[in-house]
Amino acid sequence: MKRYYLAYGSNLYTPQMRYRCPSARLMGTAVIENYKLMFKKSKTGSYLTVEPKQGAEVPVAVWQLTTEGERSLDRYEGYPKYYYKKEFQVTVTGIKTGKKRERTAFAYI
Repeated sequence: MKRYYLAYGSNLYTPQMRYRCPSARLMGTAVIENYKLMFKKSKTGSYLTVEPKQGAEVPVAVWQLTTEGERSLDRYEGYPKYYYKKEFQVTVTGIKTGKKRERTAFAYI
């Protein structure tokens, strides 16, 4: 099964994402509307997340993941202990073609 993942923070860096999920395919870019980026403090440091804010936008990269790739990323992100997954409807602009497509994709929050 293939799913779309909305990357922000360190998963925007293609070499790092390819290391974490070798089977992932970069599909394009999108925007999570009515959300903002936030740094949150934890016992071990800080982490980046998104949270609702009317009128705000978070630019993201859109990756296509296999089931295996999603499991690998779940482990890296600490799902479900540190993050949960939320699905969004986004307009993906293709990385090669520029074509726009509506997709359901998830982000770690």
